[in-house]
Amino acid sequence: MTRKIQLALLGCFLYAFLGLELEYSMPDNPVPQKEVVDRIVALVNEKVITLTDVKIVRAFHLFSSEGKSDVDIDIQNVLKKLIDQNLVIQMTQENTYRQNGRVDEFLDQIIAEMGVEQFRKQLKQFGMTRQDLMPYASDWITYQRIIADRFNTSIPISLKEIEEHYEQTYVPTQKAEDREVKPMLEILDEIETVIKREKSKMQVEEWQKNLRERADIQINL
Repeated sequence: MTRKIQLALLGCFLYAFLGLELEYSMPDNPVPQKEVVDRIVALVNEKVITLTDVKIVRAFHLFSSEGKSDVDIDIQNVLKKLIDQNLVIQMTQENTYRQNGRVDEFLDQIIAEMGVEQFRKQLKQFGMTRQDLMPYASDWITYQRIIADRFNTSIPISLKEIEEHYEQTYVPTQKAEDREVKPMLEILDEIETVIKREKSKMQVEEWQKNLRERADIQINL
């Protein structure tokens, strides 16, 4: 076990110990205190990820939810995505996109989507300020830009792939939903976009799988 990991675990132990000592030394009517103990749920090449980190990322939608609602996204799934995010940033040693102006704009988008009251409520729940949220948002932006730069280059699509998608996916889906089936020539661009997105997603997943195999990851959740 490396010294950094030992120090991280020692820090959590001390927090727990001090919290226990305070509990026994408090008066009968103590003033409510903030919880100081956090749980380490993963180590990614010695980078600590806590349960609070995962909950914050989930609460502010700083990960790819793939169109799923919050109720369909469990902590384990968010943790996996956060691990991948950390790996991509670590392995590429990328700091190019950490620009405060861009992060501020992104946080404004989050507020617009969540609503001001909900945004403030979530910040209050975690005892955070907008400034505290910036590192999480910065990591998410950096991750997205790395993926976009690496995999959003031109992906060749053959006519055969387009025809197969049209016949095997588009037509059956349209019929099942009782919707108009348009001629293939009318929706070539749409089909090509869908295929490129699917192929890009597969490439990203394969790359991240390789990164996980090369990394030192410990999960405790």
